[in-house]
This record gives sequence, C-alpha cells and structure tokens, in this order.
Amino acid sequence: MISGILIGFFLGSLLPGYWIGKFVFAKDLRDEGSGNIGATNAFRVLGPKVGSLVLCMDIAKGSAAVWIAKQLGGIDYLAGLAAILGHTFSPFLKFRGGKGVATGLGVFLVLLPKPAFVAFCVFVIAILLSRRVSIASCVSAVALGISVLYLHKEIHLILIAETVVILVLFKHISNIRRLLRGEEPPLF
Repeated sequence: MISGILIGFFLGSLLPGYWIGKFVFAKDLRDEGSGNIGATNAFRVLGPKVGSLVLCMDIAKGSAAVWIAKQLGGIDYLAGLAAILGHTFSPFLKFRGGKGVATGLGVFLVLLPKPAFVAFCVFVIAILLSRRVSIASCVSAVALGISVLYLHKEIHLILIAETVVILVLFKHISNIRRLLRGEEPPLF
C-alpha cells in the first residue's frame, strides 16, 4: 500500500515541463509566461509541439501511478491522489509545482473513466468557447465532481474526486482573479 502511494507521489513530482524547458531549451518556465511549469505555459513559451508533449507526459504519469498501484496490490485511488499532490507540490521545486489538471486527467482516466470522459468533453467545449485554459480547467474540474456524484456510489472515490476538484480550483485562484479583471490571456 505505502509503496504504491510513494511511487505515485514520485511519478507526480516529475515535472517534464520544467525539465524540458530548462535542460533542452535553457528556459526556466517559472521565469517565463505565466510562471507555471505545466503544459499550458510550455505551449506558450516552448511552442505547441513541446506543450503537447508535456501535456501527454503529465497525463501519462497520472495514469501510470494508478496502474502501478493496482499491479502492486495497493490502493490505486490513494496513489492517484499522491501523483496529483506530487505534481502540485513537487519536492524537486521546493514543494511548488503545477496545477494538477493534466495529471488529474491521467489519474481519472484509469480510476474513473466515465467521469473523466465527461470532464474532458467539458474541457474541450469550454476551451473552444472561451479560448482560456483556466476557464476550461475549472469548469471541467467541477464537471468531474458532479459526474462522479451521479456515476459512482463508492464514497472513497467520491471523496478523492471532490478533493481534487477543490485542489484544482484553489490552484487557479490567481487565474480566477485575472479573469475577473479581464486580464487572463487566451491560449489562441
């Protein structure tokens, strides 16, 4: 059980956006664009191809954390939560990190595929309508939280999903403030 959680946290704490930016392009994403180390800022600063790669890697590490925990006979939902926490509070960056959306998608694609699919569809629609990743991220997180309530009865899965929803919204407070001031930049 503990090994799956530790592996999940370790996988989550690996930050491809930060490392690719720093070691491949000699750019610290924390000092560029929005200052975030996730896929959106990598997309803006390093280009669409690199941003897409970072997105895929962040999703993959979330999925891998849950899958590995299942193989080890551990508690997969705790390993998934640990991966998201590792991403948002990475020890490699003094317990700072990303916002957990892509890693969370990876976790829930394996753990709760139907709510994850609902959240993904809401994300796509929201980004096409608003052109802002922050709006799409917050709206899709809420969609995940609502769909889990309707599609699942297991209290532990509901609690994990609702915890992640709160975390994602909390990590987007600065974006929400910029949105309210009309200062949040569009992705495209």
